[in-house]
Amino acid sequence: EQNCKTLGLYFVSGRAEDLAGQVARGANLQAEARSLRYGFLWDTAEKIGAGTLATGHHLDDQAETVLLRLTQGSGLLGLAGIRPVSRGGRLIRPLLELTRSELEQYAKHQGICWLDDPSNDSDAYRRNRLRHHLIPRIESEYGPGFSANLASLATEAAGYAAMLDRESEDGFNDGTLEIAGQNLRADCSRLEKLPAVVRRHLLRRAVERISDG
Repeated sequence: EQNCKTLGLYFVSGRAEDLAGQVARGANLQAEARSLRYGFLWDTAEKIGAGTLATGHHLDDQAETVLLRLTQGSGLLGLAGIRPVSRGGRLIRPLLELTRSELEQYAKHQGICWLDDPSNDSDAYRRNRLRHHLIPRIESEYGPGFSANLASLATEAAGYAAMLDRESEDGFNDGTLEIAGQNLRADCSRLEKLPAVVRRHLLRRAVERISDG
């Protein structure tokens, strides 16, 4: 809050309600916290009339996301990781090309304080184990550019994903797939003529639209 006052920025804070209760009832702590956090941010953006939401995700977050998806099993779209700009354009991540270390050095140089999430210290979460153990070991034994290489892979995969988005959009425009409310109508003769990767992506995008993401 003090940083915002110093910089002349509007500050809004919030607190999660019943997060512990949700976890006790079986919810994943990090997933539930993420959902509540984004819910608060979008609600606040609407209240103050902000058309775009910017988050502080950085290159290390990107590398961890790509590696996490590889360990869990991922296709091409998963390897795109965290996108710099959401499909709708309202969510942006302008710091994705900067490392955590670079951001911390800048903040120290500018006298900006930051908060560390204490849950990031716990090895109970897979992402934290990758961050604390696997990535440092790989960078130590095989080369320091591992995180940057993972981020570059995400950029490359995101380019292919964007191309597939454009290709699949044609499928909605030419009648291959038609959506009416919760109903989906498919022209199977058109579908079977598409390359398999485009067909899968088109169907995935259709499900996203029907299910609101």
